[in-house]
Amino acid sequence: MAGDQKRARTTLKRIEQHALIGHFRYRVEQGWGRYYALCGHYEAAFKHYQKAVEHGVYRVKKKVFVNALNLMRYFRLV
Repeated sequence: MAGDQKRARTTLKRIEQHALIGHFRYRVEQGWGRYYALCGHYEAAFKHYQKAVEHGVYRVKKKVFVNALNLMRYFRLV
């Protein structure tokens, strides 16, 4: 499991090099959100999902909203 986490972090860091392009920024934030959610760090995940929504408003997918809403429900923000 630790090896999987290391590979996921390395991949996300590599993708971040292209983060100046809007589409990549959206994907990077969504990826970090998913990474932190799977690691059980829900507050960090929620912050990244919020950023993904900000960067991808023009093309936000239902999945990001569902993930963000689930975290908001978890923290009783909705």
